[in-house]
Amino acid sequence: MNHDSPPVPSPARTLKIEADGDFAQGRLKPKIRLMGHWLERAGFAPGGRVHITCERPGVLVLREVAPDRSPPRQMAERLTDPT
Repeated sequence: MNHDSPPVPSPARTLKIEADGDFAQGRLKPKIRLMGHWLERAGFAPGGRVHITCERPGVLVLREVAPDRSPPRQMAERLTDPT
């Protein structure tokens, strides 16, 4: 997604809260699946990461996490090693 342009507002969505887990044992947990082109239009690109916070019961907030542009640890150690 081009991050130079602001996300395009899209209509509200209503999603089903599904059950996931061990149905035989009755150990179920809730699951919400988000997918669709509307996510990209809202600023969430495939391969990106998202930070989710629960502001209060029943309210989740999703924010895109900026990609980590720092070099991998091993490369950084080699760059700073004086030998």
